[in-house]
Amino acid sequence: MSQPENRRRSFRLVSLLVLLGTVFGCDMIPGMGGDDKPVVGEMRKQAEELKTQAEKLSAVAGQMKREADNLKKQYDEAKKTADELQRKWETMRDEATEVKKQADDMKKKADQLKRQADKISK
Repeated sequence: MSQPENRRRSFRLVSLLVLLGTVFGCDMIPGMGGDDKPVVGEMRKQAEELKTQAEKLSAVAGQMKREADNLKKQYDEAKKTADELQRKWETMRDEATEVKKQADDMKKKADQLKRQADKISK
C-alpha cells in the first residue's frame, strides 16, 4: 500500500470512529453535541456525598475526642486516688514501725521490771 492509501484509510477510520462516538457515546461530552448538565449534576451529587461523609466523620471524631477527654479525667482521678492511697499506706507503715518500736521498748522495760521484782522478792 502506498502512503496516500494509508492516509485515506486512516482518515476513513478516524471519520468512522468520530461518527460512531458522536452517535453512540458523546452525548455526555460537552462541546461534542452533548449537554454538560448531566456531568455537572453528577459532580455536584458526588460533592454532596463527599461533604455528607466528611460531616459524619467530623461528628465521629468529635465524639471520639469527648470520650478520650472523659477517659483522661477518669485516669487522672484514679491516679490521684492511687497516689493518696500510696501516701496513706506509707504513713500507716511508718506508724506501724513506730508502734512496734514502742512495743519492743515496753517489752524491754517490762522484762527489766520483772527482773527487779524477782530480785526484790528473793
